[in-house]
Amino acid sequence: MTNLIPSFGNIAFTMLFFVIALSIIVAIHEYGHYIVGRWSGIHADVFSIGFGKVIWSRADKRGTVWQIAALPFGGYVKFKGDSNAASVGGDENVISGRDTMLGAPLWARSATVAAGPIFNFILSFIVFAGILLFQGQPITPLTVSALPGFPENIEQQLEPGDRVLKVEGVALNYPDGFGAAVANVPSQPSVEYEVQRDELVVWRNGETFTTTLTPRLMAIPQADGSMMDEPKLGIGNGGLFFEPATTDVGIGESMKLAIQQVWFIIKQSLNGLKQMIVGNINTCNLSGPVGIAETSGSMASQGTLAFISFIAVLSTAVGMLNLFPIPILDGGHLCFHAYEAVTGKMPSDGALRILMAIGLALIGTLMLFAIGNDLLFCP
Repeated sequence: MTNLIPSFGNIAFTMLFFVIALSIIVAIHEYGHYIVGRWSGIHADVFSIGFGKVIWSRADKRGTVWQIAALPFGGYVKFKGDSNAASVGGDENVISGRDTMLGAPLWARSATVAAGPIFNFILSFIVFAGILLFQGQPITPLTVSALPGFPENIEQQLEPGDRVLKVEGVALNYPDGFGAAVANVPSQPSVEYEVQRDELVVWRNGETFTTTLTPRLMAIPQADGSMMDEPKLGIGNGGLFFEPATTDVGIGESMKLAIQQVWFIIKQSLNGLKQMIVGNINTCNLSGPVGIAETSGSMASQGTLAFISFIAVLSTAVGMLNLFPIPILDGGHLCFHAYEAVTGKMPSDGALRILMAIGLALIGTLMLFAIGNDLLFCP
């Protein structure tokens, strides 16, 4: 598959693909807010990708200004009557209008807020389903389809057609036990595969070049559902060192598997956060923008499908994060709406200002902590 960037170490290209990935995810998220708001009768004044100085804009026939701003690290939809991009507070002259965010019925406002994260999940679902339709699903048991090229002095004993039963003694029960088995591949120069090829056990040496490899602590799922930190080295091709043979899947099966994949990412992300909070795994497992940018470049260097898959994974994570009940996030707005549904009135302006300040402080602290992980504590 054609590489998207010629050099993994090229910072400019790494940043380029980080911006591309983030812009796609933000555009889908904000379009969810915009289109559901429009369907609900709420007018959008501005749809922006990025913040700061506007470098391109145009107004459509509905009066919405579509724009691209100079800082491509987010975006927003400003609805009619909003005093700011976060839809907190409003212009007293138009706040009561049916076509404003604050003047619309509660159901319309809630649907508009929830649509952003939901559209992120939909993007992930479409990508995963599309990849399954295009690439197929690995057959069970996992069967070697193709092997990467190795130097002549490296003995490679796997062969196309081998049915891989175990790796390092752990059964590769695809798909249920696959993730745990691959995640537990030890950091060592050779890996033992048990394959079915006239009932033989084969070995493959994994060292293909001379370099300095430094293990990093990775959160590894345990049998009881918890996670533990274990030192791991990066492994290509999902930890298998071979391209698995695949079988075609139909539309229905691809949709089912795509939903399972989105749900798996959500569960693993929440479990990872829980394990960090209780101290089972190191907080170095929390990446900030620098770590995400590096991963964007890495995935782009592996090919188009790897990069698109990364966008889908990140989109699910962004959708999940936005549903956290933190003021300033979509989940916080939904909590305000739940309060209004129970009490019949919105929180006071004073309470909203305090809660939004707390939410901003929480998000800012989390961001600084994640950046510290990237640059100082967990490089």
